[in-house]
Amino acid sequence: ILTGVTIHWDLPKDKKAKLTNEIDVLIIKDLIPCFISCKNGSIDVEELYKLSTVAERFGGKYAKKILVASENWGSVAQRAKEMDIHIIDDVKGCEDFTKDLETILKA
Repeated sequence: ILTGVTIHWDLPKDKKAKLTNEIDVLIIKDLIPCFISCKNGSIDVEELYKLSTVAERFGGKYAKKILVASENWGSVAQRAKEMDIHIIDDVKGCEDFTKDLETILKA
C-alpha cells in the first residue's frame, strides 16, 4: 500500500512538457493494482475519466478503480458503474469503510 503516488507519463522526446498524475492510494493485492482516488465535496464526472485513464494506462485491464468520497455520489454513480469504477461514499467510520474496501478487493 502506497499513498500519494506520483506517476510520470512517458511522452515523446520532442515534447518538453512533463505530464504527471497523483494517485491518492495504490494497493497491490494478489498482483492486481487498485487505484484509489479520495474526494471531498461535490464531484465532477471528469474525475471518473481521470481515474479510469490512469488506472487503465498504468494498471492494465485487471486494475481496480475506486473513488472514496465524503458525500453521496448519486449524480455520477451510474456513469461510474458503466466505467467499472467502484464508489465508496458517505463513509461514516473506519469499520464501514474497511468492509466496503475488503469487498471490492476480494471481487
